[in-house]
Amino acid sequence: MTILLVDDDLPNLELYRLAFAMHGHRVLTASSGTEAVEVFRSDKPDAVLCDLILGDMVGTEAIDRMRKLGEARFYLLSEAEPVVLSSAAERADVPSFQKLGSPIGQVVNAITEDFREGIPQPEPRQL
Repeated sequence: MTILLVDDDLPNLELYRLAFAMHGHRVLTASSGTEAVEVFRSDKPDAVLCDLILGDMVGTEAIDRMRKLGEARFYLLSEAEPVVLSSAAERADVPSFQKLGSPIGQVVNAITEDFREGIPQPEPRQL
């Protein structure tokens, strides 16, 4: 699986990059929403794990832009209050993970299993 990790917190981005790489995944990284869209356009990853709060846009906006470019499985990750994260994830129709409550290995395993099982992502809602 090729996964794009999007986070403006570079130490956090590196931790997740190492964890996914150790599980045998090809890992792409982006430190902003704009960069994520560019990487998505050029590399067409299978999955995207995106922080909710980025320096240049919110993660749901980055996900919306990437969805217009192609298919992938999308996930949100955040240190935001659980109610904020779950509300954003519900609006974007994506699974989410709480940074502070989810060990990195648990996030990697959940996304890996989701990908291997071929669970389809919900279709984006038409507004």
